[in-house]
Amino acid sequence: MPPKREAQTGVKLTDDEQIILRRLAEDWGLTLSELVRRCIAVGLPVLHEVPFMRRVQLEDCTLMRRRQ
Repeated sequence: MPPKREAQTGVKLTDDEQIILRRLAEDWGLTLSELVRRCIAVGLPVLHEVPFMRRVQLEDCTLMRRRQ
């Protein structure tokens, strides 16, 4: 059994961004927290190798633009 998750970290999103992420999570049968944890798990190794990581923005994601 995975460890119980009790610590929280806040993320500031626009209303539209939050709606999009909640819809994606629902479409995939996940909670928003599960979606964010999976994004971190997949994204961190990738971003670690990206030299321009500091310039990457949520608006750059085509999945976010397509759902608005």
